[in-house]
Amino acid sequence: MVYDLFIPSGFKTTMRPPAPLYNPGGQFSGDQGITAWMNQVGVGAKKLAIGLPFYGYAWKLVNANNHGLFAAANGGGSTPSGDGTPLYSDIRSFIKNQGAKSVYNSTYVTNYCYSGTTWVGYDDTQSVFAKVNYAKGRGLLGYFAWQIGGDDSWTLSKADNLFGTVQLLMLGDLKDEGQGSVLRNLYTPYTKKKTMANSNTLSLSTFTIIVLVLQLNFFSSNAEAAGVKGGYWYYDSGLDASAIDSSYFTHLFCAFADLDSNTNKITLPSSTFSTFTQTVQKKNPAVKTLLSIGGGGGPTLASKFSTMAKQNSSRKTFIDSSIQVARANNFHGLDLDWEYPNSNTDKTNLGFLLNEWRAAIKQEARISGKTQLLLSGAVSGSNQISPLQYYPAQAITNNMDWINVMVYDLFIPDGYRNSTQPPAPLYNPTGIFSGSEGINVSWINQLKVPPNKLAIGLPFYGYAWTLVNANVHGLFAGANGAGSIPSGGSTPVYRDIRSFINNGAQTVYNSTYVTNYCYSGTTWVGYDDTQSVSSKVSYAKSIGLIGYFAWQVGGDDNNWTLSKTDDNFSLYLQLLVYGDLKNEGHGSSDQGTGPN
Repeated sequence: MVYDLFIPSGFKTTMRPPAPLYNPGGQFSGDQGITAWMNQVGVGAKKLAIGLPFYGYAWKLVNANNHGLFAAANGGGSTPSGDGTPLYSDIRSFIKNQGAKSVYNSTYVTNYCYSGTTWVGYDDTQSVFAKVNYAKGRGLLGYFAWQIGGDDSWTLSKADNLFGTVQLLMLGDLKDEGQGSVLRNLYTPYTKKKTMANSNTLSLSTFTIIVLVLQLNFFSSNAEAAGVKGGYWYYDSGLDASAIDSSYFTHLFCAFADLDSNTNKITLPSSTFSTFTQTVQKKNPAVKTLLSIGGGGGPTLASKFSTMAKQNSSRKTFIDSSIQVARANNFHGLDLDWEYPNSNTDKTNLGFLLNEWRAAIKQEARISGKTQLLLSGAVSGSNQISPLQYYPAQAITNNMDWINVMVYDLFIPDGYRNSTQPPAPLYNPTGIFSGSEGINVSWINQLKVPPNKLAIGLPFYGYAWTLVNANVHGLFAGANGAGSIPSGGSTPVYRDIRSFINNGAQTVYNSTYVTNYCYSGTTWVGYDDTQSVSSKVSYAKSIGLIGYFAWQVGGDDNNWTLSKTDDNFSLYLQLLVYGDLKNEGHGSSDQGTGPN
C-alpha cells in the first residue's frame, strides 16, 4: 500500500503528493517502499503488487496564485462533492464543474488540480500508467487498486488499456495458480467464487479475480523526433547496412563522421554513408536517419571538438559543413557524439555551438523549404565516466530534439578488477552509479532537462571477467581482472554472448540491479539480455522519456532478439479485484483512505 504517504493531517503547511512513485526530496515514495520490501525484507519481486489509490487528498492554499507542489497550505481542504478525501470520480467532477486546472508531475509521478484555494493531490491516468510500467520494469507480479468504487466511468481501471490493446482475458484464482508459471497456468482457467459480507459498494454476491494480459505499444509519434526506438550502426562493425532490420527502429544513427581538425569540416569515412538512408528505408520507409559525428575517440577527438567550439568562425564552418553533408547524403538529422566536454570553457562553448547550430538548421529549412533537420546528441550518463556539470543543460533543452544518455560502461574490468560487476545496472542499492541515477537524479532533477528530451541507452554487448573460483559465480564474486570468451574477446557483443551460452554457459537475471550475467568455468560475462532490455524500456515509459537507443545494432544476434524485445515483452498481468478486502484478511477502512 504505497499510498497515504503524505496527507494533510501530517503535512498541514504545504501541498504534498499523496502517493509519489519517486521522491527526490526525501525517502518516502512508492519506489522506496517496493525496494525496501525487496532488498531489506527479502521478498521476491514476483510476490509484490504495487498499490494505486483511486482517491486523493485536499489541502487549502494560503495563496490561490501559488499552487504548485509544496506550495504553502492552511491544512486540509475539501471539494464540493468529495470532502477532504475525494474519490477519483469526485475529483473529475471538481475539474469539470469547478474549472479546476490539472497538472501532471513526472518527477514525482503524481497529479494535482486546483481551483481557488482548493488543491487536490491524486493519481490520474498518467500516474497510473507510469506506475504500471514501473511495476513491469521491476518485475513485480502486478498492481491493485483501492478501491474500484472510486473510479469514474472506469477511467483509471482501463488506464493501462488506453495505451494498448487487450490480448487475452482469463478467469483464474491466483492463489491456486501462483506457485508455478503464471502465463503457463493461465491456459487452464479456473474460477473460484467467494461470498461478500456487508458490502454496500457493489451489488454483487460474488467476486472473481480477472486477469488481463495486455499488449502495450511504445511511445506514439506525432513528430519526427517524438517516440525514439533508436539504434547506432557502426560502419566498421561487420554488419552491412543492407542487413539491418530497420522495421524495429524509428531512428537509426550512422556512425561516425569525423571532424577534420585542419578545416573544421565534416568528413565521411566510407561511401556507404551516402547510401545509408536509401538502404535502410527499403525495409522501413518511415525510419529516420541521423549522421552521427564524433564517437569514443578518447582525448584526441575530444580535443578536436574543444578547439572547434572555441571560436565563432570555426563553429560556423563546422555547422555549415554538417548541414551540407547531411542534406547531400539524405540524412534526416545530425547527432553530436562529443566524448566528453571536460571544463567550464567547454560547457560555455558547447552552449554557443548548440544555439548557433539550431539557428542555422532553422534558417536552412526556411530557405530550402524542407523539414528541419533533427538535432540529437550522445551524452555521459554518469559522473563516474565524465562530470555532468560540464554540459550546458539549458542550451541542450532549448536546442536539441533529444539526447541519448549513455548509461552503460558504468562498471567494467579496467576499473573493477577484483570482483564481477553489472556493467549497466538500472538500479544500484549499494552505490550511486546506475541508469536510474544518471537519468532521473542527474539529468532530470539536477540538470533540469525534461524527460521527453532523454533517451535511455541499451548496450548490445557486455564485459568478461575471470573468476577466482569457478564455484563462486554471482554478482560481486571474486575476480582476477578481465576475461574473454572464445568468439568475442573481453568485450563480447550480444551475438557472441549467445554463442557462449549455447555452448553451455549458465545464465542468470538479477531484477534488483536489472542486469544479466552468464558463466562457464572461470569465465563470467555481465551483459543485458531480453529481461534487462524489457525492464529498461518499461522504466523509460514510466518516467516519460522520449525513448531508448542501442549501441550498436551490429551486436544483436541474427534473430534481432534484443532489437525486438519491446515487441515480445509487452505482455503483463493486470489484477482487478472485486469485493470487500476485509473478508480476505487485508483490513478495513472507509472508501476514501484505503486499508489501514
